[in-house]
Order: sequence, then C-alpha cells, then structure tokens
Amino acid sequence: ELVPELIFNSPNGSNFRWEIDRNIGLSPTSGVGNIPSFTTQNPTEDPIVATVTVTPFLVTGNTSCDGNPEEFTITIQPDPIILGIEVLDNYELNNVSCFGADDGSITLSQEGEDLLNDSSYDFTWNGPDNFTSNTTNISGLAPGNYTLEIVEVDDPNECFFVVLELTIEEPEPLEVNSIATNLAFCFGEDDASLSFTISGGTPPYTVNSEEIEQSQVELQDLGPGVYDFEIEDANGCIIEFDITIPDEYINVVPPPTGEPRQEVCLEDLPITVSEINANGLEVQWFLSPDDDTPLPNDFPIREDIILYAKNLDRTIGCLSRESLEVRVVIIEGIPEINNYISVNDNRLNDNLNVVNIEQYPNNRMRIYNRYGKLVWETENYDNLENSFRGMANVGGTTKQNNFLPTGTYYYILQYNSPCRGDIKKGFLQIDNTSR
Repeated sequence: ELVPELIFNSPNGSNFRWEIDRNIGLSPTSGVGNIPSFTTQNPTEDPIVATVTVTPFLVTGNTSCDGNPEEFTITIQPDPIILGIEVLDNYELNNVSCFGADDGSITLSQEGEDLLNDSSYDFTWNGPDNFTSNTTNISGLAPGNYTLEIVEVDDPNECFFVVLELTIEEPEPLEVNSIATNLAFCFGEDDASLSFTISGGTPPYTVNSEEIEQSQVELQDLGPGVYDFEIEDANGCIIEFDITIPDEYINVVPPPTGEPRQEVCLEDLPITVSEINANGLEVQWFLSPDDDTPLPNDFPIREDIILYAKNLDRTIGCLSRESLEVRVVIIEGIPEINNYISVNDNRLNDNLNVVNIEQYPNNRMRIYNRYGKLVWETENYDNLENSFRGMANVGGTTKQNNFLPTGTYYYILQYNSPCRGDIKKGFLQIDNTSR
C-alpha cells in the first residue's frame, strides 16, 4: 500500500517535529518537517494503527519554543488476498542493451497476464520520469525502477498494493581508453604499433568484425597512417573511431648532398650509377623516391635520366626518408661544324652552323682568311643572330661589313666543356659567286 506524503502547514512559519509510535514500514520513525510518502504492507488479517505525535516549534535566534503537540493515527489496512498472485513472479526482464538506450522490457507469463486482465482487478505499472502504463507487458523502457501495483475493483479505499518491484539496468558506456602508439624505428620499416583498451558495454567484443578474447588490443608491424576501428559488443552496441600513427620515425637519417644536375659526356657512355656524384654515408640509388629496392651499383646509364639518392646508415640499419634528386644529362663533348656557306640569299647554308653550340653558351669564334688575317670574331656564338654569314666584322683585308670573297677560310672555336677538348679548329668554304 502506498501512503502519500503528509504535509503540515503553519500560519506563523513554525516547523514540525513528528514521531510514530510503531514500525509501519517507514524508516526512520521520527523526523522534522513533512512525513515522506512510503510503501508498506500489512500481511495480517487486522488493520495496523499507528499514532503520530506532531509538535510544532519555532526557532528565534538561539531560542527554540515548542507548541502544543497533537496526535493523529495512520491505519494500514490488511493486504488483499489475491488468489494466484504467485503467477506474477514468472516474468521475463530484458535490460537496456546499450548505454543511453530505452529498449528494456518486462513480459509477464500468460498466467500473469490472465490474472491482471481479470475484471476483479485494476493495475498500473509505474516507472522513472513519470512513466505509467496499464498494459500487462511493457517495453521501450529506460533504465530505472518499475513497480506493478494492483487493486481490487470493489475496494472502497482504492488501496493499491505493490506486487512487483523490478529494476531495468543499463551497461556502462562502451568506450575506448588508454590509446597509445609507438613510432616506426626508421623510414621504410613497418614496425610501428598501437594499442587501446575497451571498457563498458557487454562483453565479448569484436574489433572490425573479429572477436577478441580480452579487452586489451595491440596491433604491431604497422606503418604510418590512419587506422579505422569499429567496436561491437554482445548486444550490438557499436562505436567507431580512428587512431593515427604519425608519419615520423624514431631515427632520422639525412639525405645525401650533391649537384641536382650532372652532365655526362656522350663519348664516356655507358657509365654506371655508382659513378654519379653524391655525398653521404652509403648512397643508394632509386628510379623513384617511393621505390623500396635500390639499383645495383652496375646499373648502366646510356641516356638522360632522373635518379634519386638516399643515405643508408648501417650502424642503425636506417635509410633516409628524403632523397636527393639528380638529373643526369648526356652531352656531346665535341661540337660538329657545317663548313660550307653560300652567300646567295637562298636561305640555304646562309651561316656557319655549329651543331650543339647551345650546350656551350660560353664560347668564342674567330675566322681567318688563308693568309692568317682575322676577318670575323664574336663571343657567345649561337647559330642565330650572333652567327657568321660570310660578312667580315673586322677591318683590314676586307672592308668591315662587306661580304668576303669566295675562298677557303679557317675557324677556331673555343668553348667550355666538361668533356674532352675545349677547342675546335677547321676550315670552311665560302661561295660568293652568285652575288
């Protein structure tokens, strides 16, 4: 039987002290202020009558004054005799599946449903957050305490009696704790690791659909990157998260140093990759900065190519992450000269053409007649605007800026080359008969 809260009122603001002379289900049996509501039972055949003494008092400063006590009674009626009530003890209780969910349920046996549906009784389920229901089975329940109260329809006092007190529980939140990562020892090695601990929820757990036997998870032989995880417990509760292993390493080896452009003479080919200049501990060469396998030392170079050099520190067994990019350029060490000029405005053989002269921009060209007299000279010869077209630019034997007569002349080309030779001499023929 539910005894409602007893509220005392006083016009002058005094408080109340109360005391009950016997145990009727309320503990403690004395107190100050209002008497709280409580639930009690009377399994006897006779009413239980308790006397309540209430004394008003007023506190002013350090002085407390008591008023005249008054008495009243609380009567607890005998519990009704409900035939077959024991069938309500057969029920199925399902707790909340996941933290924060409201999918708990209480299902009575068929006999219990039949008892509650008897026209002789009324019943009510009560629960947290003002939950009430007049259906025999209840579902969609949040965690908390639930009571089933029943009353005889013919009871003039409409006294409800609690016949079931049940608790819907919820698991602790499904969480991941103690996340830790260990960096890879050095670049190129997949020996990083991560670990975490699962707590809460309802074991056993699965990690990315794989069942685990313990809550501690550790993964090894990993490279840098982002790793995604889905944790599911036995009730189907799921959390998703990711762990990042930084793109960093315990040991860092600097890359080799050297010139980013290196020229190789055509006449020196083939050469091997070991002949390319780079300064480092133990230089290894690769065709790509992302390659894992270095080139052999006897790898041949026969044409223009881009190579990547990395440092290997054998004392710790680590390779540099960064690389030195080297462009290998094949150059022809000796320019070729077309030694015929026709001065006839037909745009054929109009100038002295030097093949590959663009590779040697720092040069000097001089042309002499057959008597050894200088008739033309320039620096930075380029086959274009600055080229010899059969016209003198040095006064003396021929007037300056006049075309030279037909005949044999001699050239001397000086140029800066990393290859063999830096001077080229020869003759050229000028045909001026058509002018």
